[in-house]
Amino acid sequence: MAEASDNSCSSEDDEYSDPLEEAASAGARLSVPEKASISRKRKVPTNPAKKKRNVRGSVDPKGDGPLVFACYERLSALAHAIAIDSYPNTEAKARQHAGRNMALYNQLVAQGKACINPGFRFYQQKFSVQFHNVVRAFKAARLCCPVQVQALRPTAVSVQDLKQFSFITDAEVVQLVEELPNYLATADGAAIETEEDKVHWWATHAAALPNWSAAVKKILLVQPSSASAERVFSLLQNAFSKQQEAALEETVETSVMLRYNDNKRT
Repeated sequence: MAEASDNSCSSEDDEYSDPLEEAASAGARLSVPEKASISRKRKVPTNPAKKKRNVRGSVDPKGDGPLVFACYERLSALAHAIAIDSYPNTEAKARQHAGRNMALYNQLVAQGKACINPGFRFYQQKFSVQFHNVVRAFKAARLCCPVQVQALRPTAVSVQDLKQFSFITDAEVVQLVEELPNYLATADGAAIETEEDKVHWWATHAAALPNWSAAVKKILLVQPSSASAERVFSLLQNAFSKQQEAALEETVETSVMLRYNDNKRT
């Protein structure tokens, strides 16, 4: 088997070249087993600069970032969308399939809402009853955001709501109330765009606001995440193909529950 030539097919921007392409350009004739052996070892050519842009532009952390400051707003936005009967994605898909046929469009939207509404009702029940105190805690966490606190203008009474977090004690609340005027003065005019920048803001002002900074450090450890829900969707996707789209609801539910519980045991 001929060796690859020194003139590889990689460009200046490619971090790795493809050994299969190098061998072919050198005139080598590889057997199927030889190709398979090389394929298992090769690295796909990548452009580091392009890869960096793609990661920044397209990857959604979905819980990996400090979302505790914005969690309540996201929950409220969904609750508001349910209340006003807003289904932009469903309507967009229905418009795409129906074209100018309004009768078909209305039928598709009605069918879509009928499928979605049980999930929305489940969501409302969970967050208004079972997770009511959790939602109240994330609502209180907005006081730790140097941007939102400017609009909220908290008082000694509203700071008490931070005790929804069990690790915030009465003594700490007293200290937070005493330091509140200094916090509001320091945060006045702060313009911060990203959640990460809010964390950096607290790191910068930790010495000036020791009590609030200590509380924020604890609250930042309580991170909302959609990871568990995404795992269920992954199980559903892996368990059912397009050929099983007509499966009964009970079959889907039982199958996902069995797979989920089996994964927890392993």
